[in-house]
Amino acid sequence: MGEDHFRQMEHRGRSATTILSVVQAEASPFNRERITELIVGQNSEEIESLKAKIEEKNEEISRLHKAMKDLEDKNKKLDVALKTRIEEITKLKTRRLANWKLKRRVWKTS
Repeated sequence: MGEDHFRQMEHRGRSATTILSVVQAEASPFNRERITELIVGQNSEEIESLKAKIEEKNEEISRLHKAMKDLEDKNKKLDVALKTRIEEITKLKTRRLANWKLKRRVWKTS
């Protein structure tokens, strides 16, 4: 196996694993070791890259959880404010209706 074969394997990435299984029978122990190191190196780089991506996603998820909690807290405050306003409106309507009935009685008696 020549140096060109190793360069091709470096550029092919995952296909290097299949090449290893085909070549392993006819490769010398030294070449097998080089192939194994190449594959392990490529996989290690890919694993590190995936770990970094997972960490980024975990940070993004944490930010989204915090934002969601903040929105839930704001929603609770708005619910309380809405209930308070509804109670105020109900009291005002009741008072207005009572005043209207009182005025109506006064008009009827005058």
